Amino acid sequence: MSISSHKFLEYVFFFAILGGSGYLVWRLFSPFVGAIALAAVIVTICYPLYERVLKIMPNHNATLSALASLLLVVSIVIAPLGVLASFILKEALSIYALANSSSNIS
Repeated sequence: MSISSHKFLEYVFFFAILGGSGYLVWRLFSPFVGAIALAAVIVTICYPLYERVLKIMPNHNATLSALASLLLVVSIVIAPLGVLASFILKEALSIYALANSSSNIS
């Protein structure tokens, strides 16, 4: 074997191991791609809010402003969605009860 073919064999094994490792990493993280994409969208939307809160905080405390921004986003976005979900659940339960009672009459 010459040095050229030995170097070629090194490259083949290196890229085979690199490709295999890349595939395994993809398989590991593929279930989380949707959550990561959603997190990226939320961060992009909420970052200006964080910057405004950071200007207000004493000594421009980044940790405290991140906590305040988190609480604001949760109270503005997540809480109304929870209330909406509870309304939808109540309606679904009433429709189920109505359908169940009408089936017992027949």
